[in-house]
Amino acid sequence: MRTVSVPYAASEKRLEVADSDLLAVFDYPGIARPTPEQERATVERALERPIGAEPLARLARPGKRVVILVDDWTRPTPAHKVLPAILERLIEAGCSEADISVVFAKGMHRRLSHEEMVRKVGREVVARLDVANHDPHADLVDLGKSPAGTPVLINRRVVEADLRIAVGSVMAHPIAGFGGGAKIVVPGVAGHETIHNNHCRADDPNIVIGRVEGNPIRADMEDIARMARLDLIVNTILSPGLEIVEAVAGDVVAAHREGVARYRGLYGVAIEELAEVGVVGASPRDATFGHATFALYAGAAMVKPGGSLILVAPCNTVRVRRKTGWDSGSRPPCLQMS
Repeated sequence: MRTVSVPYAASEKRLEVADSDLLAVFDYPGIARPTPEQERATVERALERPIGAEPLARLARPGKRVVILVDDWTRPTPAHKVLPAILERLIEAGCSEADISVVFAKGMHRRLSHEEMVRKVGREVVARLDVANHDPHADLVDLGKSPAGTPVLINRRVVEADLRIAVGSVMAHPIAGFGGGAKIVVPGVAGHETIHNNHCRADDPNIVIGRVEGNPIRADMEDIARMARLDLIVNTILSPGLEIVEAVAGDVVAAHREGVARYRGLYGVAIEELAEVGVVGASPRDATFGHATFALYAGAAMVKPGGSLILVAPCNTVRVRRKTGWDSGSRPPCLQMS
């Protein structure tokens, strides 16, 4: 018999499988846990060597209004480890803290509480800078339509800023191929109509987990990020323990593609034979059922047609339905995934 452990929130679940029945175990690779100093150095290197974009020292200027977009509570990005290096460069370039704001790019998700903001970006950032939740229903600017015909409504703070920086993470995603990059604009700081139109292309056969090239949802996101004039992304790649093991910075497309290549190098696996039964864990995105199901898309590629998948996830964060709709406002079914 073989004991197989599956990550489960901060613990794990174990199952016993007969050796004769066990086809393969795809575990986390042996990534050494970096120290905080190594994490900081990884971010610093990325900022010093941006891909397809000018470094912050050239992008930032005194008097410029700067908006930093940060992904929300559903993403494990340790923004509090990334922002100090960004802010240091902005201040060195002459930007005033009074001109720097943080927008939590929550898309259609619920608002972050004060304590969630503190956990995400750090108490000092919340105390010193102007921080705000994005609202997909108000204070938007109409930028016209994307090449795919999506109406483009974007957060006013973002549109009216002089410099836009985005902090997120690269990880596999069922409809955008991978998270990170332009996804912080759509759905992150987009209006509900923009999100609805973009996500409702999800029936296209080219929309597959792990696919970015030829993916119409990803292409539309990137076109809209260009329209919103996103200047610089800083995307991390995380270890199983959520430490920063890789980071890329630069152009919203070029830097993201490099991040995808590095992610695949760390976590990609080759499937030689399909299984009758697959067991998949959703850690670290296993707090809600909606996000835990993302693991099923990867698992489905490993199981024979008609086979079975077992999802292991605690799903200990519960959505609350109100009389007026979901906690983030009424939404059509195709908006459940973001």
